[in-house]
Amino acid sequence: MLGKLRSGSVADDGSGRGLVAGGHRADGVTRRAALSCALLLLSALWAAADDLEAEARAAIAANCERCHPPLPDGGWQAMTARPHDHEEMVSLLRRMAEEYSAFPSPQDRVVIIEFLSRFR
Repeated sequence: MLGKLRSGSVADDGSGRGLVAGGHRADGVTRRAALSCALLLLSALWAAADDLEAEARAAIAANCERCHPPLPDGGWQAMTARPHDHEEMVSLLRRMAEEYSAFPSPQDRVVIIEFLSRFR
């Protein structure tokens, strides 16, 4: 029988795999489970990024493409000529509203700003 383990200590249960505190195996099964969890998290993040891009591209098509036509590289004329940070995108959208009567919905503004401040 195994006694109580201190955090970080390893005991032998006779299997040759060893147990760490909490009774978890310190073998390939644990590592594979951790890798699987990490891959699931990454795929969820990629899916969220794809959703943001799709939503932002739709918002840009509806609100911006009249003056900023799409480019073959996936960007838009003038909008993606150089990177913009978040604050600069907020300022640019405010200017577009004031000078050109471009008024995307609040949700469209959020996704446009978020997407274009990350666009490279």
